[in-house]
Amino acid sequence: MKRKKLMVILAAVILAGAACAAIFLLKDRGDGAEERKEIDPPTSYRIGGVDVAALPVLNEEIAVYRETVKQETQDGEESEEAPSASDAVVYRYEGLEAPGSLVEAYAALMDTADTGFCIVDDTLAETDAPDYEAEEGSVHLARNGAEEGKVMSIQMAWSQGCCIVTAGTLTGEITEPPVPEAMTISEAADYVRSMSPSRLGLEGTSMQEYNIYVIDGTVLVDGIPCIRLNVYRDDGKAETNEVAGIYFLSADKAHIYKLDVKRGVAEEVG
Repeated sequence: MKRKKLMVILAAVILAGAACAAIFLLKDRGDGAEERKEIDPPTSYRIGGVDVAALPVLNEEIAVYRETVKQETQDGEESEEAPSASDAVVYRYEGLEAPGSLVEAYAALMDTADTGFCIVDDTLAETDAPDYEAEEGSVHLARNGAEEGKVMSIQMAWSQGCCIVTAGTLTGEITEPPVPEAMTISEAADYVRSMSPSRLGLEGTSMQEYNIYVIDGTVLVDGIPCIRLNVYRDDGKAETNEVAGIYFLSADKAHIYKLDVKRGVAEEVG
């Protein structure tokens, strides 16, 4: 009886060992059992037949993986294919000390007239840069390709110690952001009045303590059309208003700048 039990245990051990060996063989074969493969840091990305400078990696301790791409089959089910079988190639960088700063530097390098890339949103419309100081974030760089209706795309998503880069082509065309509707004088004043003084770098608890005057016309700040507003401190006495600040509000309300009178420079606040 004990001999039979011992034989069963030995058979189970042999089967378990065979299963482990099969798993290692599958991984070594590279026939789809692994989801990613470690590679040397690429110096360029191949996008639409063009070589584009890759995210620079100088630290030898950083690991780079080329990952599989999930695609939908005709019946709507997900399938995994080797990156070489798809237009998009995914690279995963691990061991980065400051991924947001690295992405910012790379985006600044690519967002120039020489390279032709720009920052776009999900609709391929040009947009502002993200907050690179955030612990997690993403940015999408794109450039119209040589083939009409095709866009060269570099999508980057970073988190603590990691950055995922997806390089490939997309169908579409880069467009300029829609022109925001112009605000009326009263709308501009009401918007600033709804803010907290601290957001504008002012003292007090309410903008009711200030008088707001909108100057007719528009002013370009960083190439953005803005409305000028003069803000005065209301001390309750007639004709004794104290100038608290001069501001410039963009038509889409996305930016508000305060003028540094001594330096003659407008800086974004809020």
